[in-house]
Amino acid sequence: MRAVYVHKISKNVFGVVNVARLGAVNVPVTVADPFNPAQSLHLLDIPTSLKGVVQNQFTNIPDSDASYDTISFSAQHRFRRGSSFRAGSTASGGTRSAPRVRAPRFRPAR
Repeated sequence: MRAVYVHKISKNVFGVVNVARLGAVNVPVTVADPFNPAQSLHLLDIPTSLKGVVQNQFTNIPDSDASYDTISFSAQHRFRRGSSFRAGSTASGGTRSAPRVRAPRFRPAR
């Protein structure tokens, strides 16, 4: 029998980011489905003002802080005649860090 627990935190992740796209929202477009021309696809595309604009910068990636927890159980049994049985299960959950917003406290009227 084996049990494994992992808690991982990622903070201040660095990478290459196209800074021209920061804050730019994708725009919805409709195109014909290449496999079924009778049907159309609704997609999100880069705004036309930013097509071909590349301003790559090695920097910390905005909103990349995240953490996750994983727990895994497994068991294995080998029988006398050479056959074996193996079973396992994994459960995981992740959370993204977000700015803390203080909710107003509810105070009943007196």
